[in-house]
Amino acid sequence: MEMLLAQPISRMRYILTHLMVTVLGILMLAGSVYAGTRVGVQTTYLKRTATPTLNIPFLGQLQRPAEPQRVPISRHVKIDAFNAATINYACFGFFLAGVTMALSSVDRFRWRTIGIAVGFYILQTVIELTGMAVEGMHWLLYLTFFSAYEPVAFVTKASQDPDSAWCFFAAESHGMIPDLGPLGCDAVLLTLGILGFAFAVSVFCRRDLPAPL
Repeated sequence: MEMLLAQPISRMRYILTHLMVTVLGILMLAGSVYAGTRVGVQTTYLKRTATPTLNIPFLGQLQRPAEPQRVPISRHVKIDAFNAATINYACFGFFLAGVTMALSSVDRFRWRTIGIAVGFYILQTVIELTGMAVEGMHWLLYLTFFSAYEPVAFVTKASQDPDSAWCFFAAESHGMIPDLGPLGCDAVLLTLGILGFAFAVSVFCRRDLPAPL
């Protein structure tokens, strides 16, 4: 890093290049996940066995074994229901990238930055599990970013009501603070990620680089 920044290149250009590559990688990763899901839905078949019944006078109903039929899974799965989950996945990656870049901008060791990021992730997981499991502590869910990352819930709701995938607030919200819909959760993750990137740019462009050891 010391040798690179000693060249005629501005720190702003350097970190913005990293930022663009990171965002492009997140978009490519989310796109590949969606493409893989779409291909899987279009090419996967289910085996369903139907037992036909014959009504014969005086003998009643007779059943005969039938050969299993291959039914495409696309008949039962709505691929458009995964759109909201894919966007939420990309926003989650953008948020994590902003957090880790902010941590990296104030530290000089990569291993320590990774350790702090992993510890932060584990702490958020513990907060979410506590808020979900302990009665009377559901308010903890407002303190974890996992509350804004609900791809499974978004797919389930979108499969039942496609319009729910593009709502900022959840339709079944109760209480003084309304629950966020898919777009609201995405906005929260994007805002936090942008703040993390802005902090990283501000610190990195002004800090002194320590001498190499």
